[in-house]
Amino acid sequence: MTPRPSNFGFVGQVWPQLIIECRNAEDAALTNPRASMFQSRFVLEQVIGHIAALNGLEKQSNIFDTLTNPDFSRLLPETVRSKMHILRKAGNTAVHSDAHITSDEALQTLKHLYDVMVFATTHFSGKAIRGIAPFDVEILKQAPRQAALNQRQMMVLAAKEKSAREQADLYKLQLDEAQQRELEKAAGYEEEIAKLREQIREQQEKLTPPAPQLAVDEAQTRRDIITPMLEEAGFVRGRTLIEEYPVAGMKVDYVLLDAQGVPIAVVEAKKASRNINDGRQQAAIYADAIGEATGRVPLIFYTTGYAVRFWDHDANLPGGVGYETRTIESYPTVRAMEALIARRDKRQPLSAHSATITEIAGRPYQLEMIQSVAEAFGKGKRRALLVMATGTGKTRVSIATVSMLLEAGWIRNVLFLADRKALVTQAHAAFNEHLAEAVPVNLTTNPAGEGQVYVNTYQTMIGMIGEGQRFNSFDFDLIIVDEAHRSIYQRYERIFDYLDALVVGLTATPRSNLSHDTYTFFGCEPDTPTGYYSLHRAIEEGNLVPYEVFSGSTAFMRRGISYGELTPEEQLEWENAEWGVDEHGDPLAAPQEVNAAEINAKLLNRDTIRKVLRQVISKGLKVDGADRLGKTIIFARNQAHAGLIADEYRAIFPTTATRAEVITHGVYNAEALIAEFKQPDSGLDIAISVDMLDTGIDVPEVVNLVFFKPVYSPTKFWQMVGRGTRLRPDLFGPAVDKTCFYIFDYCDNVRQFSGTTNTTEGSNQISLSQRSFTTRARLLLTATEEVRGDVAKHLSDAVRSVPHRSILVPTEARAYLELFSDATPWLTADADTHQQAVTALAPLPFAATGDKEQARRFDYLIYQLELGLFEERGDWDVLAEKVVGIAEALLQKTNIPTVANNAALLEALAGPQWWDGVTYKELELVRKTVRGLTVFLDKAQRVVVITDFEDELGELEHSTLQATGGTQRESSVVEEELRRALEGNTTSLALRKLRNAQQLSTHDLDELRELLLNAHVDGAAELADTHQAKLGLFLRELVGMDASAVESHFKELLHSTDLNSVQRAFLNTVVSEVTRNGVVEAHELTQPPFDENGSIMDIFHENVAVVLQLRDSLEQLNNTAMPSAG
Repeated sequence: MTPRPSNFGFVGQVWPQLIIECRNAEDAALTNPRASMFQSRFVLEQVIGHIAALNGLEKQSNIFDTLTNPDFSRLLPETVRSKMHILRKAGNTAVHSDAHITSDEALQTLKHLYDVMVFATTHFSGKAIRGIAPFDVEILKQAPRQAALNQRQMMVLAAKEKSAREQADLYKLQLDEAQQRELEKAAGYEEEIAKLREQIREQQEKLTPPAPQLAVDEAQTRRDIITPMLEEAGFVRGRTLIEEYPVAGMKVDYVLLDAQGVPIAVVEAKKASRNINDGRQQAAIYADAIGEATGRVPLIFYTTGYAVRFWDHDANLPGGVGYETRTIESYPTVRAMEALIARRDKRQPLSAHSATITEIAGRPYQLEMIQSVAEAFGKGKRRALLVMATGTGKTRVSIATVSMLLEAGWIRNVLFLADRKALVTQAHAAFNEHLAEAVPVNLTTNPAGEGQVYVNTYQTMIGMIGEGQRFNSFDFDLIIVDEAHRSIYQRYERIFDYLDALVVGLTATPRSNLSHDTYTFFGCEPDTPTGYYSLHRAIEEGNLVPYEVFSGSTAFMRRGISYGELTPEEQLEWENAEWGVDEHGDPLAAPQEVNAAEINAKLLNRDTIRKVLRQVISKGLKVDGADRLGKTIIFARNQAHAGLIADEYRAIFPTTATRAEVITHGVYNAEALIAEFKQPDSGLDIAISVDMLDTGIDVPEVVNLVFFKPVYSPTKFWQMVGRGTRLRPDLFGPAVDKTCFYIFDYCDNVRQFSGTTNTTEGSNQISLSQRSFTTRARLLLTATEEVRGDVAKHLSDAVRSVPHRSILVPTEARAYLELFSDATPWLTADADTHQQAVTALAPLPFAATGDKEQARRFDYLIYQLELGLFEERGDWDVLAEKVVGIAEALLQKTNIPTVANNAALLEALAGPQWWDGVTYKELELVRKTVRGLTVFLDKAQRVVVITDFEDELGELEHSTLQATGGTQRESSVVEEELRRALEGNTTSLALRKLRNAQQLSTHDLDELRELLLNAHVDGAAELADTHQAKLGLFLRELVGMDASAVESHFKELLHSTDLNSVQRAFLNTVVSEVTRNGVVEAHELTQPPFDENGSIMDIFHENVAVVLQLRDSLEQLNNTAMPSAG
């Protein structure tokens, strides 16, 4: 029997099973449209899963999240993405809407499915697809008639489909049988999958035919997106949603009407291939014309489909300005639009000085912060960042800001976000205390609650917004973001993309790096928040208490523990300890030493803990007439460390009234313990924490902080310090207030974070990459010439992989970084220069450090063996046995294709004959082959060892710690204010000379210093002292240089006749950067933006003299800012 024809016959060439699903949708289109639309969505889900898996993307929780994932989006043209969204929404309508669905709607949906399947099969199958015919409606009429399903029947069917989906992994690759078998063999092994994916991509590129004609053209696709989106917002086609609306001789694509039939919004649609901003001015013309006719300018939207921009240019902010355009994800409802229009007249100028506001947050600096938000919002900004030292009342300031905006008619509904439930509970209580009339709702405990102010965690909120969820894009007018340096990035940034609202961020420690830049997120200039109140200023003004720092240590924490230094009894305990198992499951031998970095991480010593506890309890601040230790937080390294601290405390002080408890995320009643710790007289006075009490918890009674762990992030460190800064009246008795708190630092944190102390140096653990680099460099000194050439290339490649602008590259290493990125200096440097280069370069962040640790460890193992070929090593046999053991272990994994392919080499490697007369080239071959296989080895496991060896406690030493608070406004914001103060100065002769590249004298330098000091900028004097040696260069960096002066200085180079276009572009970039930044150092020429067309040596490889001349010219220019006598 000949099968009936189908529009989807070509699908069977790729996915035989999927053609059945496509035909089901096709057969139902005319007589059972609801089922057809649902079936189309079902097919879409499988196709999306295939595309995601083929490209190595993680499975998302739903189709919408997958389609909006940037990594997925860039795989598809916008027209195809739009069609996928149409299919997604059609399926949702089929299941969840009781509205009548016509056969025309199902037919249109089926056409979009056809277009999607044509694209998917021709771009993501790895096959040449033949016989794709234009979509034929007549084929549908040959299908048997079906009984139409109603919504309830459809929901039952959907539930069954969902159950089937949960049983079958729809995200596995829908490939042909041979490809699927290959992938199943390699399941779980990324390297095999990546290789297969690349083969499929390459094959597809060769096979992809010209795109066939779409069944639904782009204009109709756009209408199929826009109209449903507007209908979702509550507008009814033909009643409140009018297409081709006539006004002043023009036709508007869409006009939306309010309940009275008056235009409330215009929507201008453009092709997906056009820039979305092409519709901006046209939409404004329509809006103005309607405004003239009706007396009210409507809201403006312009779109290419799913990409939508909103422009309320008649928002009537103070001063008569409107908002700039912004991207939105869905259209507001008519009610939300009416609120936006009404706010134009209701909105009053903002002021921080009403009685209500001062009652909530009335300290002068708090009013200063609130006013800074008022001024920013008044200028049309939609985001503001307040950087305030921990303990200065950020939550009160946020509540007062909400009150101000409510009173002035700017907002109605507010969302307060934090990243922990404890912080949400704390904020909810604060809103209830100070702004109860706004009916605060804690959505973590009352998800259905109604009010004006909603508090929630990011984790809960992400599940409450979006299509079909409780809140839509325009349900909040203001978002308050607590601890704004943390959870606003990556996944939770979607909250701010989706919700259209003003945003105020609160933090004590903003971040400023490439992937987590708090300033950029809030639309602020680098290091220039909307409002700033520093820790130093807060302490000086008496709004926070200062600290005293005491640095301590023990012999073990400074030096580690060496087996040879232990007593015989302790050595026996060391030998009998269980240190873990190796990759074969055999017990690990006891090490010869545990270094300082491993103390409290891999080895816990009871006596060390006892001695630290006794010192803290003896020297810490006391309360109750000095009879009881004041509230104390001990920051432990891990859960095991925290537990042992608690055990030792209870053993030392079994009957004391002061209780100690571990409060970590691993403790089941952590929230209850925090609440108890906050109570002044609860008896729980020592909290031992791992990460949980580092931030956000307010306990004013805390007077002792114990750093029993190293901290590597300045942001985190200052957040931890903030646990002790809060004021506490009457803490030590009537009228005897808390005036300071103690910091006990046992892990060298104070010295790391701008402190000065005369304690001994902390641990100096050498990283794996550093050891590998050093070993290779040693090989260079002893190997034969043939080997030295290969090693030099390897070292120079590693040096070139270092990101030059990384903060991990210290200034003193940059010269070596530039010189030794070429192999030749490695071969020609003398011994001293070689050693200096290795010392400077070995600690740097090489690209290889991103490899799997197992691979890097194997590299190091082979490097040591290679070194042993040319210098005597007592551990050669031990190292070789490790390689043999790895080979033998891998030979047990030959079920893995990649391992099986190298079984012959592994078998030879495991035998003793292979090692006879082994050469450098053979070891390198083994390294390059086996390093990628080590990921398949079973993991070794080292357990935490607990000992009780006698340790030696040093005396506490008083240290100093500059109160930066981690914000670093300290210089950057002062610099920005100085720049603004100096930019308008045209009278200073010295400043003109500085800008015009004229040589400064010592008299000029004195004038510049006076100019800086008289700028009336707080912190200027400190900057003058800091940059005293190079004050001219510092000020030139602030004010830049005169463009004509810079061009004149580089005139000879710029007018050279033998430069090509790329070389001229390079020199023009130099002139531009010098003009803007004032100073460019020669070593910076290897970094962005100068490397856009390649490295400087590549650009001038035939004209190195230009490079030398440019270097000299930069040096001469910079020297003009250094004083000469006269």
